[in-house]
Amino acid sequence: MYISRNRGVPNHKRCDEVVMLKQRLNLGIEGSHYILYVPKKSKILSREGVLRFLREASDDQYLLDKVVLVMGVFGALRRCKLVNLTVDDIDDRGAVVVVNISDTKTGGPKSFTIIGESELNALLLYRKYAALRPKGKKERRFFLSYRNCRCTAQPVGKNTFGCIPSKVAKYLGYADAKDYTSHCLRRTSATLLVNAGADMLTLKRHGKWESDTVVSGYIEDSMASKNKISRLIAGAAVSNSGPSVSSSTRMERMVGILMCVQNINVELRH
Repeated sequence: MYISRNRGVPNHKRCDEVVMLKQRLNLGIEGSHYILYVPKKSKILSREGVLRFLREASDDQYLLDKVVLVMGVFGALRRCKLVNLTVDDIDDRGAVVVVNISDTKTGGPKSFTIIGESELNALLLYRKYAALRPKGKKERRFFLSYRNCRCTAQPVGKNTFGCIPSKVAKYLGYADAKDYTSHCLRRTSATLLVNAGADMLTLKRHGKWESDTVVSGYIEDSMASKNKISRLIAGAAVSNSGPSVSSSTRMERMVGILMCVQNINVELRH
């Protein structure tokens, strides 16, 4: 289907061509074949995978990757934000590190914290890497290349950040490591938050998402949401296989389960 670009073509003819194109895409034409493009999402690191990498991978080789993983997951950061992160954006307050992101893709600043806890050792990893930055350098970008257990003066580029999720997946032994793309850290952050029981408002604030559709996708993919529905269905099956109950009691139970499932579906949409 060709749409005229000639300035001499009347506007009404161009509109007719656009309408015809939409009809072809929506309804199809006899004898024609087309495939609707569906964007491929990056795969997500599990909580167990994140913990295993941070605990087991050698700091001598993977310290930069560990700190990027911590920053990306704690802050749900895109790689462009990791590239532009400066030492002035980070405030180490002892018990907590506060990271300020001045400008986000969806508009407005955001901030997040890295706390001290025993499972991830996130604060220790951050401070170990920060202490290796060369002294007296004018470069303000926080992430510098890491080789031979020390930081160089060369800032880390966006392509290096984009490869880190795949590098982590490869270390964990995943056969599909190449499917863990640059968006993996942001998706992993959102998914871990939802699996921990966060509601939609909390998730939107965390990722600075404005679209309910995007956020609903994370909730829909959440194992916590799927398990909640499974428990409701399993509970209904157990109730039906147990001692006989009156039809009215059985109906009340089923109505209650259906209402719970309906509430979950409403939450996914809104």
